[in-house]
Amino acid sequence: MKIAILEAGAPPERLSDRFPGYGRMAADLLGPAYDCTVFRVNQDVWPANSVAYDATLVTGSPAGVSDSLPWIATLIAYLRRLDPNKPLVGLCFGHQVMADAFGGRVERSPKGWGLGLHAYDIYHAAAWMDGEGRIAAPAIHQDHVAAAPPASRTLAGNAFTPHGIIAYADRRALSFQFHPEFAVAYARALIADHRPDDLDETLRAQALASFDAPGDGARIGEWIQRFLTDRTGADQVNSGDSLSPSKHALDEDWTTLHEHGNSSESRMLTRPPITSPEGRTAFRSCTGSAPTYRGSKTGGP
Repeated sequence: MKIAILEAGAPPERLSDRFPGYGRMAADLLGPAYDCTVFRVNQDVWPANSVAYDATLVTGSPAGVSDSLPWIATLIAYLRRLDPNKPLVGLCFGHQVMADAFGGRVERSPKGWGLGLHAYDIYHAAAWMDGEGRIAAPAIHQDHVAAAPPASRTLAGNAFTPHGIIAYADRRALSFQFHPEFAVAYARALIADHRPDDLDETLRAQALASFDAPGDGARIGEWIQRFLTDRTGADQVNSGDSLSPSKHALDEDWTTLHEHGNSSESRMLTRPPITSPEGRTAFRSCTGSAPTYRGSKTGGP
């Protein structure tokens, strides 16, 4: 299966020599069964032909969907033109930009920074899941999906992030507000030196300590792998597996890493994508040797 990974951001420069890019992290999450090509869409590098790919994945980014960056408008238009019968996956910023593109609402969370290892209750167990009622993964965001798109179903969430996993009924699409692709070492390093003006040091300490608990990144990676090959649809749930959020999940303390943006209303954008195939970053068998980056590796907060 050929996957187009749309890399919407990169680790901050202070970490770029120690950790791979977000496209590479996503590819490693998928594993060796997939033939991945990474496109630096935040540098206006786009697939020459989306039809050539069996699925698309959108990575995280320090940008927000309402930021006045031309490539974000291009990305929203690109997502709307994708074949709805081919799988589409979003991670964090990818989750938000998909919601914006397909009729939801993204805005700054009134609860502040979502930072650290967050637990999410599964409200509806999809066929590509594994039957567990709760997962934990790094959460790194200040924006969130305030209203899910009309043709979608929220599969998981918590008190801080009600729309933690969104699946779509009108397309083979699935998105996650959190970062299953982030290794604990990267999440810790990112939090430790992240210096926004509005981040409380107590919150930073709690976020760092939260990673002492085990996470479910590898499990969620297996979910995504099954979703990519599952034909029943992202929003199809198992019979009898419709769950309600537990009181524990809604009442628990959420320790809250790095992405930010401004509040946004859903909008219609029609700017066509810019194609620059010679500038793409490509590698075969997602866990193969590290890709050669032709654009700048810097970015992020």
